[in-house]
Amino acid sequence: MTRRSNYGTWPLFHDNPEPTHLNNRQPLGMKTPYVESLTSYFTGLSWSHCLSPGRLFASVIAPLLDKTYLAKSDNRATWLSRSFRARSAAINGTGLMALDWTTLLEQLTGREDLRYLTFLPWAGMLSQRHLLRRWRAWCSVCIQEWATAGQPLYEPLLWSVKLVTRCVIHGVPLTLQCPSCSAALHCLSHRGRPGYCDACGHWLGVSIQPCRLLSTHSVDLEVYHATMVGELLANSCFVESSVHRTLSGAMASLIEGATDNNASQFASLVGRNKSTISGWLHGSRMPLNELLDLSSRLKATPLKILSGSCGTLVADNSDYQIPKRKPHTLARKHFNRKKALARLEKSLTCAPPPRSMRHLAETLHVDKRVLYRHFPQLCKEIAAQAAAYRRGKVA
Repeated sequence: MTRRSNYGTWPLFHDNPEPTHLNNRQPLGMKTPYVESLTSYFTGLSWSHCLSPGRLFASVIAPLLDKTYLAKSDNRATWLSRSFRARSAAINGTGLMALDWTTLLEQLTGREDLRYLTFLPWAGMLSQRHLLRRWRAWCSVCIQEWATAGQPLYEPLLWSVKLVTRCVIHGVPLTLQCPSCSAALHCLSHRGRPGYCDACGHWLGVSIQPCRLLSTHSVDLEVYHATMVGELLANSCFVESSVHRTLSGAMASLIEGATDNNASQFASLVGRNKSTISGWLHGSRMPLNELLDLSSRLKATPLKILSGSCGTLVADNSDYQIPKRKPHTLARKHFNRKKALARLEKSLTCAPPPRSMRHLAETLHVDKRVLYRHFPQLCKEIAAQAAAYRRGKVA
């Protein structure tokens, strides 16, 4: 199969009077919902130097990362093709790996805006739990349209979000596997290239008739979620200038506007336990799915919730009252004391190997502590016999 030769034209340089070690490539889609991810930026940066991502990492990035497992040169040469590929999605997240890569690439390229290619601007608010998917996802229609128009191919950060399963523009499901070899593709790989499969080199674009554009008020919940997440990413550049840089500040402002500083009433309003609200007020970060659910309940966008700019919220409390929990009691199991005693006494006279108390408890379908409570001396003798047998076997 003939490989496509048109990869678009990347905007490589930006006005920067100081020389840099790597090209001062401008990120794509800045301040839009389709802002480029940092893994995609690194891949494009490597090919702009006519180097594969693995080669650029081995020669430039790895020596500057102070990691003990990269101390040997042979480890650096194969790092992107082995264990790291499964963890490369964290480069786009909110943790230490994203911070290390952002800091290093900003120093090498002379740019100061690469943190907006990750979720680092929202690190004090959003939890990284279930935030990003492990594998690449892409809209085949978008890739085909960009290639046809001669635009550079890249992978937006929006596609890496686990809850985003559908393209906002075309309304089609995101693709998770190569249509040719059915391989799941890593976010960063040794010879990765946007628009192509890392395993077989197959073109990932698909040509279809232009789809109907879907609005943010679409009944399609998947498209609505993707739209709300895209709004967060488009405003990452402005979140650090906001008064509320942490979730606790945003939640305090939200509770004040919704229930006049009544945390218990707010918890009932949004269908959450008071302990959950208290955690958000005292340092816990909010999972993205919780944020989207909170947004739908309060009829406010996630951006307004995290920025603390919701103002006075008027909501119908009756719609979101927490149902009272019924006390959950376990049915008491009947304990056959006579049967248990006979089984324990028999175990002392059985031929080796002697049974452990754990095995006997499982045989009787009771907790081991129940047996110790009813027959303490007998259980100690059985346990000592089993321990002596194990010591003798080892010796």
